[in-house]
Amino acid sequence: MQRRCAERPTSSNGLYSQGCYTKVKDFIEDNSAIIGGVCIGILVVMLVNFGIALYMWCAIAKGRPRRGDYDKARARDY
Repeated sequence: MQRRCAERPTSSNGLYSQGCYTKVKDFIEDNSAIIGGVCIGILVVMLVNFGIALYMWCAIAKGRPRRGDYDKARARDY
């Protein structure tokens, strides 16, 4: 027999007077503003992280010689 959360708990199908489905649903509804705020905060941190990574990538790419420039400089040394 598979145990599942009871949507309509009774004394025959569960020990508790309220099912876990209802409890989780109520918890999410009661705390939806907090959950949404945390999600938006995580999104902002990820976007800032992406911006910093992009800036660093561009800064490194500017300082690195291109492949053709490297080959020309190496040919002059010989």
